[in-house]
Amino acid sequence: MPKHDRKNRKVLWILLSILLFATVAAGVFFGLKFFLGDGQTNGEQQFQARNDLDEQVVTLEQTSAWEVAPDRPRYMSIPKIGINSARVVALGLVGSENRLDDPNNIYDVGWYMDSAGPGAVTAGKPAALYDGHNTGVNARGVFWRLGELAVGDEINIERGDGQTFRYAIAERSEPPLEQVDMSIMMKSADANIEGLNIITCAGEWTADKNTFSHRLLIRAVLTQ
Repeated sequence: MPKHDRKNRKVLWILLSILLFATVAAGVFFGLKFFLGDGQTNGEQQFQARNDLDEQVVTLEQTSAWEVAPDRPRYMSIPKIGINSARVVALGLVGSENRLDDPNNIYDVGWYMDSAGPGAVTAGKPAALYDGHNTGVNARGVFWRLGELAVGDEINIERGDGQTFRYAIAERSEPPLEQVDMSIMMKSADANIEGLNIITCAGEWTADKNTFSHRLLIRAVLTQ
């Protein structure tokens, strides 16, 4: 075989080897991209939604200008843990499992629209149900310190018409997520008195379930 033919075959072999290597590398890259989601780990993807919540900062101007109907909750304040006039936003149920929705940021408090309004208990709606985030990824949520509350501590709700309603905590518990009975959270801790109930996340983050392991449940009753 002529010398130049051997040289050409060697060059061709090198080029084919490079092409094969590039094809295999691309397959590995796009396979990982498909399974992990654009280079993110599953845990990173699961936390991304909470990271987005951090960015929805509620300014003082937005809080002071917040308006709701006269008979709806406008602000929640809990003096013991430094919550001062946190906005209350009306929420409903989401998903096929009818899960209580969450506020779209970590600073607002959510109020379930199908529960009682402050000072407006009606048959079948003996308590108001509130929820909110305990944390995002880079910032602490409105209910970060909720676990510090004890029986007897005060929770205040200012209504849209400016009237304030004061509640005292009657019960607190921190069950595993699987043991939470949401029907209880729709009832007052005292059947004869208007109730205010709060639910938020607690415990440890469980990546496989994309949520926290426990829930903190607060049940309070109207004092005035």
